[in-house]
Amino acid sequence: MYRVLKAKGYNANVVVENTDTKANIIVGRLSNEILHKLLDSGIPEDTLKTASDEWNIPVSDELAKTLAGMAMRMKKPIRDQSKKNNNTAKKSTEVDAFDLIFGNV
Repeated sequence: MYRVLKAKGYNANVVVENTDTKANIIVGRLSNEILHKLLDSGIPEDTLKTASDEWNIPVSDELAKTLAGMAMRMKKPIRDQSKKNNNTAKKSTEVDAFDLIFGNV
């Protein structure tokens, strides 16, 4: 058995909790996509009418797995694969008269 939890307020996270094992998954902030999934599953609209209220809604296993799939996934950062040139410009060891005049030594 699963349930959907949300604390009171607009910026609270939506959480799916397994009531047997007490494990939970943070789905994310309340969005239209989450609301549509809940409404399509048959949850009455009057329980979801105000987004600022606290939620404690029992849901089916299928809906819980669908909502858990919407949780934020961590992605690896894109690795920089540009080739770096390690050959630095070599300074000439020969000293010219111009180097002495202009102070480039």
